[in-house]
Order: sequence, then C-alpha cells, then structure tokens
Amino acid sequence: MNTTNRQFELFQGHCKLWLDFWGISDWNIDFVHKAIDDGSGTTGPLATIQAMAADKYAIIQFNAECPEELLNDREIMHTAFHEVAELLMMDFWLAATSRFDVTYDQLTGHCHAVIARMSNAIFEDYYETYIEEDEDERGDDSTMASEE
Repeated sequence: MNTTNRQFELFQGHCKLWLDFWGISDWNIDFVHKAIDDGSGTTGPLATIQAMAADKYAIIQFNAECPEELLNDREIMHTAFHEVAELLMMDFWLAATSRFDVTYDQLTGHCHAVIARMSNAIFEDYYETYIEEDEDERGDDSTMASEE
C-alpha cells in the first residue's frame, strides 16, 4: 500500500519532535519519502536511517510503499521515535563498529554524550516534578528543616 503525504508529514513532524526533545541539533538531516528496497523482495520497513558520521549528515527515509498493518498513526509515531533513537545512539554505534581501533575512552565518551542528552531531555523536568510533589507532601516550600 502506498503511504500518503499526510502520513509522511506525521512521521516527519514526530521525528522533529524527538530530535528537539533529545536536543539533537548537531546533525544535518534530510527527510525522504520514497520506496525502500531492502533486497528482500518485500515492501521493506516503514522507515530507515542512513548516517554519515564524519559529516554529521543523516537521511531519514519514510517508505512510500508499506504493508497496511504498519500504516496507523501510532505505528508511524513509534517508528519516528525509533529512527531518532537510532540517531541518538549513532556516534556510539559507529565508534563501536569502526574497523579502526577504538579506545575505551572514546566509547566511554560517546556513551556519556548519550547520557548527557538523556539527562538534559528528561532528568531536569523529572526532578522539578519530583521536588514539587515532595513540597506538596510536606505542605511547604522549605527544602531543609530549620536547625535549632
């Protein structure tokens, strides 16, 4: 079944939402809406990502021909999340699969870069909510008991 422009726009919009959420602004990304030939003789996955790490350039491709069971809004939005999650892990993945020697420090650096993105995207809001709930339970906005 052919995917529609509305479905592509939904996919692209949710990719951009997750790119913004994770703070991924250091990649140049093109979105493409065309058929994906994975060589299997089937219609292929709903989307793919190709990344060129040296250039920090990625192509996120939404399949123009896809099985009908994958063409619901939830699946399209989930696939957008998945493709952006792949990009989130891309530097780490590319370093780990490099044909050149990759040091422990390089892998650790890539791992911590992902953790920093996750922390920036999730932890601060979580912490603010946690503190607000804790203050509500105490009934005041003090952060420490007064010492006498």
